[in-house]
Amino acid sequence: MKDSQFISKTQCYIVSGILTGVVCILLVFVVLLKKDVTAYENTASIIGTYESNDGVSEYTQYLVFEKHKDGLKCIWYQQGEFQHDGQVTSLKKGIHQIYFDDLNQEFFIYVDREDHINFVAKDFAGSFDKIADHSVYMGKQPS
Repeated sequence: MKDSQFISKTQCYIVSGILTGVVCILLVFVVLLKKDVTAYENTASIIGTYESNDGVSEYTQYLVFEKHKDGLKCIWYQQGEFQHDGQVTSLKKGIHQIYFDDLNQEFFIYVDREDHINFVAKDFAGSFDKIADHSVYMGKQPS
């Protein structure tokens, strides 16, 4: 038989080493991707909180903005107790909606800076008027 018909042991070792390396690299990528997705699914990052105390009421209200895998959420606390949770369309600059399913009610906010929001009311003509001026404290949690 001719030598060209046989694969040398060296060529076998080289090919098996390359294939083993490729499989190991793919395995590392799969593990890292799964770890990132799992970590994201199990956590919610707090974007900021809005604190309201109008000086007349004896309680403080908090709106906590959180980023979840299924979008932005707004959680409403009053006197430290959970009241409602809703969906926020965005917290980028501009006017955005907060919708609370259980109240079947929508609120609007105007974000003019990264750390500042105004609550706005929509009139019958569809224009917005500022009704409150409040700050969002980035990363602060209600006490």
